[in-house]
Amino acid sequence: CEDVHKEAHKAVPQKRPASLFDDEVAVGRLSGESGQTTPSRLSLSFGTAAPQLYPIWLLGGEPPMASRTEVQGMMRRMSSNFPGLRAMSLKALKLSPYRSQRSVMRAGDSLRDGTFCQGLVLSPASGKRMLWDLISLAALAHDIFWVPMLVFPMKSSGVVNFLHWGTSTFWVLDMALNFLTGFYKENVVEMRPKHTAKRYIQTWFAFDFVIISSDWLAHLAELETWSIVIALRAGKSVRLIRFFRMLGLFRLARAPTLLSRCSELLAVEDIRSFMGLIQLMLVVLIVNHSVACMWYGIAVLKGSPSWVAALEREEEARGRQTSVAYLYWTALHWSVTQFTPGSMEVVPRNAVERAFATCTLLTGLVIFSSVVSGMTSAMSKIRERRAEQTTQMFGLRRYLREHRVSMGLGNQIFTVLRNRRFTTSRRRLHENDIPILQTLSEAVLRDLHTETYMPCLYRHPLFSHMSVSDLACARNICHRAASQQWLMEGQNLFSFGQASRAMYFVVAGELTYLVGRQERTEGIRVTAATFIGEGALWLIVAHQGRLDATANSDLVRIDAEGFRHVIESTAYTHYCLRRYAQDFLFHIEQPGVLYDLASNSEAIEDMVQRAFDG
Repeated sequence: CEDVHKEAHKAVPQKRPASLFDDEVAVGRLSGESGQTTPSRLSLSFGTAAPQLYPIWLLGGEPPMASRTEVQGMMRRMSSNFPGLRAMSLKALKLSPYRSQRSVMRAGDSLRDGTFCQGLVLSPASGKRMLWDLISLAALAHDIFWVPMLVFPMKSSGVVNFLHWGTSTFWVLDMALNFLTGFYKENVVEMRPKHTAKRYIQTWFAFDFVIISSDWLAHLAELETWSIVIALRAGKSVRLIRFFRMLGLFRLARAPTLLSRCSELLAVEDIRSFMGLIQLMLVVLIVNHSVACMWYGIAVLKGSPSWVAALEREEEARGRQTSVAYLYWTALHWSVTQFTPGSMEVVPRNAVERAFATCTLLTGLVIFSSVVSGMTSAMSKIRERRAEQTTQMFGLRRYLREHRVSMGLGNQIFTVLRNRRFTTSRRRLHENDIPILQTLSEAVLRDLHTETYMPCLYRHPLFSHMSVSDLACARNICHRAASQQWLMEGQNLFSFGQASRAMYFVVAGELTYLVGRQERTEGIRVTAATFIGEGALWLIVAHQGRLDATANSDLVRIDAEGFRHVIESTAYTHYCLRRYAQDFLFHIEQPGVLYDLASNSEAIEDMVQRAFDG
């Protein structure tokens, strides 16, 4: 407890018992040492000395009249806004600016209207919509592969026809589902059926309608039972069918949207980089597949002389017959050589083929360089991360080996580090994870911190009251003293005898508090929506026990020193909190009270009422 001793000696110069910060003295006489599970008298923080207030909480003088008049004027205005409210006290007014603004939309909220169709609308981030998007990618892959293949004289089969009809039916269902899919509007999810349908009609509906209509026209043209279709087949209906089919390639315009939705499922950075590589390779494959089909289609349309006619003559001279599969793979081979430094025996045989080959070379030059640079960058990032991890793990093994660390502890360390790699990617983002937020102005950052932290802080009656009586002070506390902290499962927040320097609000997760120097696994559960360590704001104390995370936990931390600096600049609130600190000191001296943990809410409400309304 040397740090606590130095801090106390600097902050409180008055004479105190020599045993106040004695490291050899246990923090409090806990009856748990004698076999009981609860403390019999937790009236002291170090040894036999009682907890002491920080000097700024010592009473003295009267509140400034100007501040008192200003607060009373604010109370009158609040009373006029709420008819029937004569006096504002914590028990009479269960309302704060942030509780009264629950109707205000915040980032991530959904707009709903409660109509009959509301229950049918899917959120864009829901699991059902994500699964549908994955199926959409599979249907899109089918169209990308089969539509260009229409230039080849392939025989239809039962499986191919089933896939064609299945994907066409799927796109009809997808168009209907898009009417009932929410969308993000200024960081808010729009889920009202009228608005979702209107947006779809204004964006993708016309495009989808034309493509889906062409699919079904092509299917109808293949049905011989239709008399109109029979008449069409007397002419150039085959080309018409292929034209309708080719329109399905325009579905590629939806690929970026589908890929961006599916990428949201990937939280691990290495997996995202790997998926980026796969996307680049798929782009190259799709482009080469399309170019190969166009290369064959040009040869068929132009007729002899062409590279197909020349290849068929060469194969006939060797006594072999060219198949559709052989022609496709030859065209694909030629396409790949145009994008890479390769060559093959197939060459243009007429002016049209020569012009197409030239355009393909120029396009391939751009695409090849872009894809190579993208793949190199992604591989470099993955290699750097892996190299850094390998270096750190090698250093850790060497450290454990040279210091003769036990096998059990070594395995525990490796397990924690291995879990951290996957747990960190799944935790809520904190402000430190978004460096661009630091470029915001002071005023915008204050508003951001207020909206981020205040909903957590007003779970404590004191901060709830301050958000009404002195909103500027509450905003400054959020801006100057509040921060976010993440604990992994098994990680320790504080230990017995450590100086208490912060108050914590549990946003998510679960922790276990062990009183004193206990090492047993059973302790006091600390769950979400709980505040702990309030004594750090008022008292020069050390922690009475140890707090460990039994699950991944997200906390809001109120720095005690920053809190005191903010309060010192507000005269009237400072005066009221002095009285609250005196009551808090008296409260923790009662039997069975742990200042590390949350106190009784009714007792805190009474203390806040006396501090501000007394």
